[in-house]
Amino acid sequence: MEVVWETIIFLLCLTAVTPNPVLQQPPSASVEVGGTAALSCRVGGINVGDYGGFWYRLRKGQRPEWVLTLWASGDVQRGQGITERYLPARDIKNSSYTLTISNVAESDTGAYYCAVYYNNQHFFGDGVSLLIPSRQISAPSVHLYPPSSEELAQAGGSVTLSCLAEGFYPGHVRARWFLDEEEAAGGLSAGAAEATRAEDGTYRWSTYLTLPAGQWGSHARYSCQLQHESSRGPIVRTVGREGCEIR
Repeated sequence: MEVVWETIIFLLCLTAVTPNPVLQQPPSASVEVGGTAALSCRVGGINVGDYGGFWYRLRKGQRPEWVLTLWASGDVQRGQGITERYLPARDIKNSSYTLTISNVAESDTGAYYCAVYYNNQHFFGDGVSLLIPSRQISAPSVHLYPPSSEELAQAGGSVTLSCLAEGFYPGHVRARWFLDEEEAAGGLSAGAAEATRAEDGTYRWSTYLTLPAGQWGSHARYSCQLQHESSRGPIVRTVGREGCEIR
């Protein structure tokens, strides 16, 4: 498979907005030199047993590269320089792909993206960063702040919820916003700042959700779900429409 062709496909499809299938990856995976990394990719909307699983890597200062493909037949095709230290697998029951990398070296670090080819398109996950940690992993302290009273008093404007995480390592996090039980979408504005590093080596990060003031009060619960390597499940903070935190 030509590297140039794969790079073009990677850049085009990574930015595409497509509803299905959905590929979910954790933000990061930390492994000591010489250890084994298991990079996971959960896939919704298709039977992974019927489709090939693709893996790509993006290393700092380099162009995207195709790592390997696990075809539906079970055959494995590897990119240039990719040895059998890189072992792909699929789990049909849990609808996921896994890329296991043994005897991890510094040169293995980077962001790994899983992908599937479906309906004449490539669909990508958000990428998992393979890291060699420089300190102990620590969980984030997460706070969710409702709109200010000044925003709520302005008719016809917009209101903003802010989710702040601090004291965590490594510095890779990912957030999803929920209105009641539905993920926020459709005209709502969500964004995030770059994670900043503190003197003690931990990180601080924030994300926000902006919605029309008229929609505030139309939902009972507003939630920020944060994903970090320190926790197997999402770290959730919720406020009610009165602005009170709900545990």
